[in-house]
Amino acid sequence: MKDQKTSTVIIKNLPCSIKQTDLEETYNAYGNIRQLFVTRSKSHTTNIGFVKFTTIEEATKAISGVKVIDGEKIISTYARKKPRKSRQPLKKKKVPTATLR
Repeated sequence: MKDQKTSTVIIKNLPCSIKQTDLEETYNAYGNIRQLFVTRSKSHTTNIGFVKFTTIEEATKAISGVKVIDGEKIISTYARKKPRKSRQPLKKKKVPTATLR
């Protein structure tokens, strides 16, 4: 499946020292940021960031424009939208009934 472009960029391999304000300063130059956050890795070796821009064009500029943050080479691409799971009612399991003698 071909990558679909979205206005959200996922940034991998962020240094552990990165703060949301640092990421905001870096990506502000590429467009209007609607939402931004950094997730902390459980292993504490790298972090992942998400930046949602107003338009896909701004996201494209950011992906091609930022390659290094705080001396670390980063990997950035369009974030994929997770498909929504349809909610289906749970099937009731038949429970065997015990017979008394």
